[in-house]
Amino acid sequence: EKLDEVEDLLSKQRFLLGDKLTAPDVRLAMTLFRWDASYRVAFVLMGGHGILLGDGYPNLKAYLRDLYVVMEPAIDFVAIRQYYRIHQSVHKAFIRSQGKQFEEEKQEDVPPIPDLREIIASAKQPAGSRP
Repeated sequence: EKLDEVEDLLSKQRFLLGDKLTAPDVRLAMTLFRWDASYRVAFVLMGGHGILLGDGYPNLKAYLRDLYVVMEPAIDFVAIRQYYRIHQSVHKAFIRSQGKQFEEEKQEDVPPIPDLREIIASAKQPAGSRP
């Protein structure tokens, strides 16, 4: 829902607060770079859209591609992934935090973590035309 709001905002302006890059853009971008790499699987968000993987959020994707050019040296996708390397345990804890009973899943039922090479390749693509 909130991603949809930001998607809509970025369809009208280049950055969160207008036409200049600000600290909130950097904070949001770092969170969004984690989205496909870790959050979607670890926090059972597979029903939603990917950002760099997929076409559910074209303005967010262009926004991240735009910022990746500037932020690439500061983004360590391997370190991001390491934090969630035990995604089955994170997944279990998240399910329980929602007050639901967790039943062990068969390994083949656990969604795979997306390939970092695909995420990085998408981030390196040109952003295209943006407001």
